[in-house]
Amino acid sequence: MIESDGGFGQVIRLGHGAPPSVSRQRGCLRPRRSPHSSREADPAETSIAYADPDSDLRRRRIFRDGTAPNTRRAYQTDHRYWQAWHRASFGRPLGIPLPVDAVERFVLDHVDGLPAAIEAALAVPWSWPDGTVAVPKRRPGPPALATLERRLAALAAMHRTLGLPSPTLDHRVRELLRKTRNARARAGVRPRKMRAATADVLHALLDTCAAGSALDLRDRALLLFGFASGGRRSEIVAVQLEDLTRTPEGYACRLHVTKTDQAGAGRTVPVKGDAAAALGAWLDRLAAAGVTQGPLFRAVTRRGRRAHQRTGGAG
Repeated sequence: MIESDGGFGQVIRLGHGAPPSVSRQRGCLRPRRSPHSSREADPAETSIAYADPDSDLRRRRIFRDGTAPNTRRAYQTDHRYWQAWHRASFGRPLGIPLPVDAVERFVLDHVDGLPAAIEAALAVPWSWPDGTVAVPKRRPGPPALATLERRLAALAAMHRTLGLPSPTLDHRVRELLRKTRNARARAGVRPRKMRAATADVLHALLDTCAAGSALDLRDRALLLFGFASGGRRSEIVAVQLEDLTRTPEGYACRLHVTKTDQAGAGRTVPVKGDAAAALGAWLDRLAAAGVTQGPLFRAVTRRGRRAHQRTGGAG
């Protein structure tokens, strides 16, 4: 059993002894016995400890480094919610692996509605071991289906990090979720989708940064670059000056790791027309300040001073 404190990968493995001996079942590899041996090999003598004491720590580190920062933060929030729900419901910390029955109960609670006492317990501030104080559940009633599925994904990630099978893949949980989707669709509930910015919205935003200050130049370049590239906020603010190449039409920009390209194959997007002109004006301002490398869209103070760090961006 493993006990969780609610943080991404922050778990403690409990009650595990020595690794199991090599299987001697039919069809499995067996240690070769010497033809001169007159006795059956002792499994204790032939067992191999494939996992070292640091395997869990190394696995968690690789999972952490291979997960986008925004996803890690979302997982941490969702793990804390799981911890709060489990403690409010059962009076004890969340344990990993979590039984399928508990996951099924979680889904039912968040589709059909939580008991009043648990709803009330989750609506007050909780303190966490790292000093964070937060309210686990800010809105009363069942959450959106996307929120429920994200919390299940966070639980699955916690199990995968530890090399354990996820209870969210059990047929009972999957069937319950499928029926929930069908029921909400029949009731006319549709997933909420963010509307993409249209040209009229873009022009209204550009009107707010037409004064010519450093902040205006940066914002104008950022808005037009984002509209032209179709990139997410996190992708746009991650662009470095070294990722830009001058072309006859304007610029070519290399986008690296993205939400849909976690392997980092990357893609190159053209920047032309008004977007190229705005980008060029911002690059000229950076060059005049002696900035030739690092984040393209970096923080700018109200007095026009440029910081070394990039602008913030999530999603």
